[in-house]
Amino acid sequence: MRRLRSNFGGGRRVGPLRCAFTLVELIMGMIVITLVMAAMAAIMTTVAQAWTNGEIGHSTPMLANQVFARVRNNLASALYIITPADGSSSSDVMYWRADDIVADGLVEAGEIALIEEDPSTNSLYFYRSLPTTQMNAGQLTAASVPYNYAALSALTPATVKSWSFIQKTALGGPGSTTGTTDPLNVTAAIFFVNNMNDSTTQLPIVEFVLTLTRDGLSQTIYNTATVRAPAKKPY
Repeated sequence: MRRLRSNFGGGRRVGPLRCAFTLVELIMGMIVITLVMAAMAAIMTTVAQAWTNGEIGHSTPMLANQVFARVRNNLASALYIITPADGSSSSDVMYWRADDIVADGLVEAGEIALIEEDPSTNSLYFYRSLPTTQMNAGQLTAASVPYNYAALSALTPATVKSWSFIQKTALGGPGSTTGTTDPLNVTAAIFFVNNMNDSTTQLPIVEFVLTLTRDGLSQTIYNTATVRAPAKKPY
């Protein structure tokens, strides 16, 4: 009887059994994983930056509209644009805001208002008098001093800002926010005045251009304020 040979067991081992990766294989694997992780990190960074830019791109116009609304509302009620002169432009605008300190048809110091860009703070500021109920006797006397047309033409923003009865309010920029790490900066402002040659029937127009910057992104936006009453040139 023939004995069958078994193919299992008792055979000769061809080579050693491998139970782990070699050092070279481990290094290559780590390199591949590192490259994949770096690519994923780059993609995530790009997506995050795009998301941030998208948020800034959408929120900047909203904040800009708030600034424009404040400027427009203040200018629209003006009785007369003092500076810049008709047909010229400047980074500030001074005007006769109301006849309310002494209702006599004359321009008193306390009735003068100023909107000015401050490049040192990247803000747009509004200067006007305190309410008469908050003025002391000396401030009320100073605010009641009348200015004729010649005196108004020689008036400077620095003089207006130096008056003790003037209060300062930010219309836009870091000066109008508190605790904001990424504010909307007003980096440029230009006001152009068309008084319609002091017409008594046509409404004066103030065109203004603001450059707004946030997180390295800038937008230059144009707007117009129409004064609600025809130009009333002071005496």
